[in-house]
Amino acid sequence: AFCVQVFDFDFADVGPDTLAAAQMAHDVTVHTPGVFNAIAFWFELRLDADNTLSTSPHDGTKGQTWQQAVQWVEEVSMNEGDVLPIVASHDTYAITFAVDDARFPQRAQRRTGVPLYDPSWGVQHERLKAV
Repeated sequence: AFCVQVFDFDFADVGPDTLAAAQMAHDVTVHTPGVFNAIAFWFELRLDADNTLSTSPHDGTKGQTWQQAVQWVEEVSMNEGDVLPIVASHDTYAITFAVDDARFPQRAQRRTGVPLYDPSWGVQHERLKAV
């Protein structure tokens, strides 16, 4: 599996600088043609020199409690050799991923037409907010 470390946090050294929101760009080269529609991610928490807590799907010791996370993105078709510009962002609440449209100008032509979410969800959400 292709893996890229996007952030490294040191919880023993926490301060205003380490809590600031940040972004990091990563270029991912496509090795097999197909459809890109999600990013799977996980963390590894080094508790001490000998113990690590991991939610990696490649770590067979984690049990059934914590798993990797998945962030869905709008589907695009990809060809072998394409470079997908991904931006990883974090704040004190979340880690998110996005395709950098400024560096992937052919994205509009590569859309598969499958929406990121069902539009009827938005309609229902607006109805519920009105109640």
